[in-house]
Amino acid sequence: MCQFCGVDPAFASFFEKDGQPHQADASAEQAEPADAPNYFRMKPDHPRYAKLTTPQLTTFASKLTPGALVLMPHQQPEFDQATRRWSKQAAKKALAIVRVAHVDDVAKTIIMATGHQVPFVIKCGGHSPTGASSVQGGIVIDLSLMRNVHVKPEERVVIADGGCLASDVLRATAEYGMACVTGTTSHVGMGGLTLGGGYGYLTGEHGLALDNIVGAQVVTAAGEILWTNEQEHSDLFWGIRGGGNRLVAVTKMIFKAHAVPRQIWGGSMEFAVSELDHVVDALNTWYEQGDAQAAAAIALGDGDAFAVHLFYKSDNVALAERVFAGVLAVPHKSASLQRMPYWKINTLGDNLFLDVAIEFDSANVAPGLKSAHLREIHTTMQQVKQQWPGCATGMYLLMVQPDGITRHDAAATAFPWRDAHFDIGLNVIWQGPERNEELTHWLHTTLQPVVNAQGQPNRLYSNHSDYQGLAAHEFGANLPRLEQLKRTYDPNDVFCSLRISRDPKI
Repeated sequence: MCQFCGVDPAFASFFEKDGQPHQADASAEQAEPADAPNYFRMKPDHPRYAKLTTPQLTTFASKLTPGALVLMPHQQPEFDQATRRWSKQAAKKALAIVRVAHVDDVAKTIIMATGHQVPFVIKCGGHSPTGASSVQGGIVIDLSLMRNVHVKPEERVVIADGGCLASDVLRATAEYGMACVTGTTSHVGMGGLTLGGGYGYLTGEHGLALDNIVGAQVVTAAGEILWTNEQEHSDLFWGIRGGGNRLVAVTKMIFKAHAVPRQIWGGSMEFAVSELDHVVDALNTWYEQGDAQAAAAIALGDGDAFAVHLFYKSDNVALAERVFAGVLAVPHKSASLQRMPYWKINTLGDNLFLDVAIEFDSANVAPGLKSAHLREIHTTMQQVKQQWPGCATGMYLLMVQPDGITRHDAAATAFPWRDAHFDIGLNVIWQGPERNEELTHWLHTTLQPVVNAQGQPNRLYSNHSDYQGLAAHEFGANLPRLEQLKRTYDPNDVFCSLRISRDPKI
């Protein structure tokens, strides 16, 4: 009897695809992998045994570690609450949601799902707008119970479980006057953020979030638990840094931690769009100073005002104000700039998108910025409120010095984009939850080309393309090596696919 789902494999082996009994022989038995668990030796293509039923899932739940649980659609309201995502369109009705409490639970769930040929996804923060952490009719492996953070201040490393949000790591390290490289919001999952790249306020000095991983615990498609780093399974360690969720499930990460002041300086300013030229000139002048401790971002939408976010890694207000003097001198509608803990500046954008559907796209631009280009972007954005009342669009352009990014060769990790270009995240927003096909088509075919006109073509950042772009555009010259790793560690493509064709079916 299968210790997970309750099916007797010996009984199941007497059933063929057409439901007729057959005589099992020794050669067929020997053909099975020697390391395959006995409880999965069944006929997965027989309808009676391929489908996971409520009793089977209940039996499976009893085999997980204490604290883990399996949620099924009849368990309300818990199931619906666990189905919700940051973007409304990302919510999909799973067959079951497995809230794992230990890496062994992840391995068991992957073996169970693949044994029954049921699709599965890994969910950390649930921040993917189109639903990379959701699956219709499949299994969600929900890591949200695995959020332990252990800081080792003497070694300046942090060990974080796979379900940790950026806020978990930021708060834990703040106690020791340290921080890890994260993004610019706190509610994203560290797993998705880091494995796809991870641009943040500390990137100018310390590189991308993925450049700061020194090791990771992973579970393969075969349910094998491995530790990866520069010495152990170094090929896989190369692949997960940029390859995201394509190869394995990542259940624990070890990060470098960096000293930060107890208080830093930063905040936001709001400007009228009529001041765009002056702001761009001031930001270009600031950027040319080459101060890697400083960062700035432009948040431009379809309204008559836009925001600039400023960051300086110092509690010296007078010094920070001298660094950004040109920006501060431009007439503005409002400003909220002050000393604050580093973790807090990463929360200032947390409440921008609540209870809406959202879709992303990726663009880039070479420094320096051109005000005419940004004016063209703003003019293009006006089409949304004219054609889709109640909807909105925007972009977030992060300006950091290239020092931390270009320190690594383009082939050092699967993430290939090692230059001074600024990353730009694009979005459209509607009420949802149904996908707005016209609006999202406009995002990808109208706005993205306009924004990308001053950048490198055929280049995508996975965390903003949301795994919807062509793999060749996400990984460039690193794609062949990543494809080989995919064949090695995920030969049946049970994790997120590498999209080789524009045809969504391929």
